[in-house]
Amino acid sequence: MPNHYQSGLVLDVFSLPSRSTVAENLGRLVSVVGTLKREGLDFLLFAAAVYVADKKALRRLALDRWTRDLELSAPVADPSRWEEATPAFVEALSFLTGDRWRLEWREEENRLRSVRRRGHGDFEAVCLLSGGLDSLIGAIDLLEDARRLRVLLVGHYDSTLTPRVQKRLAASLARHYGSDRVRLVQVMARSAATRREQLYPLPAGREATTRSRSVLFLGLGLAAASALGPEVPLHVPENGFIALNVPLTSARRGSCSTRTVHPHFFDRMFEALSVVGLTNPVSNPYQFLTKGEMLKSCKNQTLLRELASQSVSCAHPEVGRYEQTGYGDCGYCYPCLIRRAAMDESRGRCGRCISESR
Repeated sequence: MPNHYQSGLVLDVFSLPSRSTVAENLGRLVSVVGTLKREGLDFLLFAAAVYVADKKALRRLALDRWTRDLELSAPVADPSRWEEATPAFVEALSFLTGDRWRLEWREEENRLRSVRRRGHGDFEAVCLLSGGLDSLIGAIDLLEDARRLRVLLVGHYDSTLTPRVQKRLAASLARHYGSDRVRLVQVMARSAATRREQLYPLPAGREATTRSRSVLFLGLGLAAASALGPEVPLHVPENGFIALNVPLTSARRGSCSTRTVHPHFFDRMFEALSVVGLTNPVSNPYQFLTKGEMLKSCKNQTLLRELASQSVSCAHPEVGRYEQTGYGDCGYCYPCLIRRAAMDESRGRCGRCISESR
């Protein structure tokens, strides 16, 4: 590790979880898809570092209480290729989070810890599954494809509540389409709790405005897809309105709104990834549709009516515990308002969804 980084945040992963500052179970991917491609693993660990750094670097400490100066040194197998891709990576991250990023690469062989077994990787497509309504529709449409694709659903979580929603939806999809065509792999990555065994413990506090989760989602999805083969596509379902995140007021301009799958972020990120050797097809098939249009065009309306109310699209789904309403959609945050409007617009085809959505 470079000496001048020892005064910053040190993000490390050891075989003993109590020593690590990044809590993770990334080895679950290997148990399902087999050995990860070198570039896929490098990007996955880089993405996890970006995510944890974003959560532990507090915006309120910045001069304008928003824009941070973030410098990251990451281990990769071939630094020269990553150096070539740096301008595109920096532009993508800066656009996504609203910060000033500086990236450095050092030659080092990355390995995953706690890998118990290796899977066979018998899947023809990978689809991200957050547990929200968009990702549910994306999975349904992919499984309705006439080619009867075998689909790997990839979910990320950093709390104990999110996995329940993903598992419930994936189990329902497997029952409907067959367990031989649907499998869910859930991967956790987050900042670890402070422990005495850690050499460089992370500071207390947590940034509430995390913008970089989509980088980690891409890292997980591409690590899985590239391990399955260079032609295996990654699907990132998100309605076009939220993807653009059109500002409703001047206070929502720039990175004050999330830019999870914004076309510019996608373009710059995949320009960089192609340079480092990750060339799997990645698409958001709903970039020109609203959420309401996604609901109405879903290829299995009966199954959607059954499962839509079980999905959670909320920006802060855990706040329900304070009101004793449980984990789920709050009904008044921006994603929930879009969800409610979409369900109301599609009332004729999805009436049950509306009646059961808070």
